[in-house]
Amino acid sequence: MTGLLGALVPLYRGLTVMKNAAYDGGFSEALRLPVPVVSVGNLSMGGTGKTPVVIWLSRTLARDYRRPVIVTRSYRTKLRGPRAVQLGVPDGASLFGDEAVELALKAGGLVYTGPVKWRTALQAYQDVKPDLILLDDGFQHRRLARDFEIVLIDATDERDTLLPSGRLREDFSSLRRADAVLLTKVNWARPAFVERLRAKIAPHVRADAVVMDLHFGFRDLSRMAELGFGRPVALVSAVGRNEVLRAQVESVLQRPLDWVVAERDHHPWSARDVEGLRAWWARHPDGLVFTTEKDETKLRPLLRGEARLVSLRLDVDARGEEARLFAAARRKLQGVHHSGVRPNLEAGPWP
Repeated sequence: MTGLLGALVPLYRGLTVMKNAAYDGGFSEALRLPVPVVSVGNLSMGGTGKTPVVIWLSRTLARDYRRPVIVTRSYRTKLRGPRAVQLGVPDGASLFGDEAVELALKAGGLVYTGPVKWRTALQAYQDVKPDLILLDDGFQHRRLARDFEIVLIDATDERDTLLPSGRLREDFSSLRRADAVLLTKVNWARPAFVERLRAKIAPHVRADAVVMDLHFGFRDLSRMAELGFGRPVALVSAVGRNEVLRAQVESVLQRPLDWVVAERDHHPWSARDVEGLRAWWARHPDGLVFTTEKDETKLRPLLRGEARLVSLRLDVDARGEEARLFAAARRKLQGVHHSGVRPNLEAGPWP
């Protein structure tokens, strides 16, 4: 199977190159909105820590913009069109998406979600006339034009080959489109690999692009260790790279976890899943279950009032380098105001 997947890599690469060439050459048209658009995306399939970075960026950019809006995709939800996320709606994570609800809770601004990002961005513009759109997971979504492109690379992910044999959506050569390249979880990675990664991306990054490291850490480390001392601890998660999360939690606890439930990203936690948790708690009444903030949006409605379910809160730390990133963004976005929506969607169908 590995050999077959490897043989398909050139085909995938060719399709990706053709798509990007079509946009770069003007053969495929991107929707241009009248307001600045900042895209935050990945080279890989996920698990880079994008959501906490989007929250961090949104809070900082809100100092310069009065009506920023985050646009994200409604993964595995019932939505058929764009919607503004409403907090407090029953089963909101299933309707809007777990990431969308987490962003609305943590980023402190308006969040729009829907199955097609450019349509969602257009709806947000028409509804509230934002002065900035922050596009979540936008690097490959070239149907929406952007003014500042941020790309995240997971410094802990050493599987740097293209799909379908690896996890990369695009080659490192695509980094030439980026205005900023952020290496995430650097403090969780092997130093030797981080140096190799820097050397690998260097030939593909523009001279004017910002390249910087982001450190990740759990908030209240001492509280985590104290809560887990002398009692059974489980970890329940459905994120891009569950194994990295597990390793870091075990590092804080300084021992192996007693039970681990790891599902695919955006797993729709259900009453059946909760039965498994309750069965574990029946065997371990004093047991603690750690989960992510994203997963909590789906688990908490099923476990109302359950104090033994504890959300792990991640912080992003640029180690004082954030000023370079935001200065570059301000220079690029200063005075950006495009005339009208292009193309004119009222003039005819646009797929």
